[in-house]
Amino acid sequence: MDPWKAACVDSTNGLTTEEKRVFLNTQPEDILNHIARLDRENRKSRKLRRSSTRLQPLLAKLEDYGKALDTIANSSPLVLPSLWGSLRLLLIAAYKYSDYFSKLLTMLEQIADVLPRSSVYSQYLHYEPLQEKMQATYSALVSFLTRARKFFTKSSTGLVLISLWKSFDKEFGTVVDEFRELGREIDNDASAAADLLLFQEVQQGKVAKEGVVTDAEVVETPE
Repeated sequence: MDPWKAACVDSTNGLTTEEKRVFLNTQPEDILNHIARLDRENRKSRKLRRSSTRLQPLLAKLEDYGKALDTIANSSPLVLPSLWGSLRLLLIAAYKYSDYFSKLLTMLEQIADVLPRSSVYSQYLHYEPLQEKMQATYSALVSFLTRARKFFTKSSTGLVLISLWKSFDKEFGTVVDEFRELGREIDNDASAAADLLLFQEVQQGKVAKEGVVTDAEVVETPE
């Protein structure tokens, strides 16, 4: 199965009919509005009332990342909905744990900080090794969002609250470092793509220059 499609299919496994509806009909503004509504409902909670404010820059970074994904995946109808749907369902599942929701947002912010940006890498997205790393990053991100959502969903019935984050950290504690490593690999591939592009431009310039010189040196032979 195509890696893009595999990540999308895995992210919907085990969802209820209502969760699938939410999953498939989510845009960044829907996530922000949903959390803002929960913030208003929980305005007495000091830990939760600024959640939607923190989400805005996070979503902006993910949107920039999504533009690069859209280019590489040839505007596949599944790729971006799976990202937004997975994020929304995770935030809904985790929001009830006010002591840990802020920690989850911090982790998501750290991941978003190292995700590749379309605004930075757009001219290099034709480079195949970079495309492969971008695809790997997308699969890892959707997988993390899905696994984390399942963790919080399961925790609502099977985990003592006091040990919740300790268990979460044990299972997902290396995730940010893994994304940082993927980010470094993408930077390396982008540098290689930039070097290749520069080399090609230099070569094209040489060919064009040589062509002009050759034309200038053409002299008609007198009869």
